[in-house]
Amino acid sequence: MSDNPNEYRVPKRINDPILLWFFPVMHVMPIFFAAGASVFWSHLTLYFMLGGFAWYFIVSHIDARYSRGYLFHRVWASGVTTGLLKETKTVADPVQQEYFQ
Repeated sequence: MSDNPNEYRVPKRINDPILLWFFPVMHVMPIFFAAGASVFWSHLTLYFMLGGFAWYFIVSHIDARYSRGYLFHRVWASGVTTGLLKETKTVADPVQQEYFQ
């Protein structure tokens, strides 16, 4: 920390999202991914960018309405991540309906 009285630092909190300019990284990364994918497949630029912007607006709407982690929980609860996540004591199988202790 500097002793300069003219310097001001914005305080950083633990739960603050990582920002890229003014936007949370989780919102704008699909747009950058779409731009990179459209460079790789040169004919689909418009479709990838439209998909990236649609993803941005959908995720922004969900984050404004629901608590953090809601989208991942809905994906997990529907069973999409069954083969992707290893079942542990803290991460149960979403398809299993009865739990025994």
